[in-house]
Amino acid sequence: SATAHIWVTLFDGLPMMEAGVPEALAAAQLSGRLPPLVAVYVESIEGAAKRGPTRCASLTTASVLDHFAYELDAALSATFRDKPAPMVLVGHSLGAIAAIHLASIGVPGAHQVALLSAALWWLGDNGQLSGEAAISKLIAAPHVRVWMTAGEQEEPKLLRSNDVLAAGLTHAAHPFERHSHPGTHNVRPE
Repeated sequence: SATAHIWVTLFDGLPMMEAGVPEALAAAQLSGRLPPLVAVYVESIEGAAKRGPTRCASLTTASVLDHFAYELDAALSATFRDKPAPMVLVGHSLGAIAAIHLASIGVPGAHQVALLSAALWWLGDNGQLSGEAAISKLIAAPHVRVWMTAGEQEEPKLLRSNDVLAAGLTHAAHPFERHSHPGTHNVRPE
């Protein structure tokens, strides 16, 4: 059976890959700063387009995400037969809603989320999860460790929605870390 590594699932995978995240993770592992890990870059769920309405729906529709969670759990079970690997769910923009949903429904081993420029202002058209619903789910999941960051030059509605999450987590005495960087919404350095 495979040795349990950290399992990192990254939503908005293509921009992360183009920005050099795989190389940065590999370098951090080689230097000993990160333990062995398995990184899964998720760009499309159920054949969604690279951008546009089908991609938004794939990252914010509970039934689609629940099915993805089932497949992810099966992959974890097949890869790590002894015990579930600890998992970090990383979501950029709308991918943050996907990461929050998966962590809040109890995917085995998913007890940590990293939210990068979380688009929690999202209204959730046609039955999709809204940013407000994602915030409520995360506040109600005290077992999930939260790390969040956003650029200082983000759109005001994104920054306000991240403020709402931070205030809710603080009010619920839910530990979290929040950071900012001088950039914008892009994963890639400017």
